[in-house]
This record gives sequence, C-alpha cells and structure tokens, in this order.
Amino acid sequence: MLAETWLARAGRCPLTIRLASQGSYQNPMKLLMKEFLRHCEWWYDIHISVPLSVLESLTPAKNRLPRLQRLSLDVQLFEFFDIFGCAPRLRWLKLDSSLIPSSINVPWNQIEYFDMGMRKIDHTLELLRTTPNLKECVIRLNSSEPRRSHSSVQLLHLRSMTISGNPTYFFDTLLVPKLQEISINFCRTRWTATSQFTSLLSRCSLAKLSLDLSNPLSDNDMIQILQACPSLVQLDLHHQRISTPFLAQFAYRRTPENFTTQQLVPMLRTMNIDYRGTEFNIPDFADAIQSRIISNSDGLASDEITGLQTVKIHYKGTFHTLDLTTLSRLRQLRGTGLEISFLQDGKDVL
Repeated sequence: MLAETWLARAGRCPLTIRLASQGSYQNPMKLLMKEFLRHCEWWYDIHISVPLSVLESLTPAKNRLPRLQRLSLDVQLFEFFDIFGCAPRLRWLKLDSSLIPSSINVPWNQIEYFDMGMRKIDHTLELLRTTPNLKECVIRLNSSEPRRSHSSVQLLHLRSMTISGNPTYFFDTLLVPKLQEISINFCRTRWTATSQFTSLLSRCSLAKLSLDLSNPLSDNDMIQILQACPSLVQLDLHHQRISTPFLAQFAYRRTPENFTTQQLVPMLRTMNIDYRGTEFNIPDFADAIQSRIISNSDGLASDEITGLQTVKIHYKGTFHTLDLTTLSRLRQLRGTGLEISFLQDGKDVL
C-alpha cells in the first residue's frame, strides 16, 4: 500500500496530511485510515474533509496527538466529536462554515490562529470570546445586525485580523489593544462604519491597513480613518478613488514657519494601490508621493515624516499602454530612490 510505504519513510518526522473523500465508507478506506492512525502521534498539520463515517474511524487517535499544531476541519457533524480535545500543541484552527463549533471539542484557550468560516455576528462574537489568546483571526460575517446585545470581547493578544462583511457593530464590541494589521473586504452596500472604525483605531497602534470596498470611501471618511492611525506603516487600497483634493491632504505639507499641520500617516513607508485608469490622476499622485520622499537636499526633517520607500501600482483593467509623459513622471520618482513599480499582470512596465 502506498500510504504504508510513504508513512514508513517519514519515520519520526512531523506529518502533514490531507484526508479527503466523498461517498460511502468502503472497506479499502478502513485499511487506509488504520494506517494513518498508526502514526497519529506524529500528526503535525492535518486537513480533514471526509464523510462522518470516515471521521468516526479516527476516534482511536483521542489523547494520542502530542505533536498536532494545525487542524483544518471541513466536515458536517450531527453529534459531539471529541477526538481533538487533548492536543497540547494545537495553535492553528480552520473550520468550514457548515460546521457547528459547539459540536467539536478543541483546546480553545490554546488557539492563536482561527479561521472560523462564515458566521452570523452573534456566533462570531461568541467564538472570539472562547479564544482569548488569539493572535490572528479570519472572520466572514453573513449578518450585520446582532440578535442580542453583547458585552465587550477582549482579545488582548490579537495582532492581525481579516474581516469580510459589514463590520459596523462588530467594531463597537472589540477591545484589541495590540492590533497591528487589519484587512477589510466589504462589497455589498455603502460603507457606514467610519465612526466605529476610527474608535477602534484610536484604541490600538495599527501598522498595516488594507481596504477592499466595492463602494469607495469619500475623501472625508478616508481622511478620518488615516488620522486615526498615525502609526501606519503600510497602506493597501483596492477599488478606492483618490481625488486631487485628497492627494493635497495626503502630501507632505510645511508651513512657512517650518511647522507642519497634522500630517496624515507620517510613518507610512509602503503603499499598494489598484488602478483601472480612473481612480486617480497619475501626475497629481506622483506629486503627492514625491513630497513624502525624504531628501536631505530638500531640507525635510526626519522627525516630521518618515519617507515613503515602496509604492506599487497594480493595474487591474484591460491591457493599457502608459503614455510617455506618465512613464517619464513615474520613472523620475524611481530616480529619487523610491522603489516604485507599475504592474500589469504582475510585470513591471516602468
């Protein structure tokens, strides 16, 4: 049997295994599962997507998972399942949206990475409450309004969060003082969460922000959000229109008395931005970017603003040839030491 040969060759190495099957539980599968069970003490990274009858055959692995660190479950359970309750090194967990979390036993307090699948907001908050030691989470909301009130959810170790769906109420409930990275994907209705989001940002020191909103933010909303995260180092914008008035605010500004007004994201070093031909005026964008590049010859003080180091423009439209004037302007920025690229299908055309 191939599985027996492969597993024998693995010896005492940590095992990464993907178990996937469909249909009825046939006798040949019993032999295969038996072979996997013989090596369960060496399971390290396990993905399981099998019928319930196959999953139940793994029951003998209970209390025999000392090295299991990563677990992905894509199964439907109709009764409580207790195999993974004792896994002292388990830190990474991914659940399919169809799986009811209360039907499995895992060491919730140990989990540091959690992709919980798509959930209603009430269920999402309950799950976050059971995983207080999270450092990274992936959240997909299929409802925006909770059915009941919730007290604050404290995630004192959370550093990175990815959210899909309407996060308006969600932001009001979270206490995440160590949050450093957040990515938001919201593509159904108009964004209305600016006040809630800025309140969340005011309670942490965000370093990386990624926004992918099908309805672009207004200039005012974008300015409020950026004002709320002065520690931002990387900004990724998708489907976002950037007006010339906004670029004027974004640019480095200095008064005649050599004092700056409040500078948006003064520590920003990296930008990734989508472009389809209409999101922004490239010459105005280039002027704003150049103003934020530190150059001693220009007399810019390093304690006022950290210079931009990397800018990537990702072209998302049909194939487009930049005119020579635009190419020349962007290449001028590269001449200042800025790492700038204009990417079409992953290829830099500058």
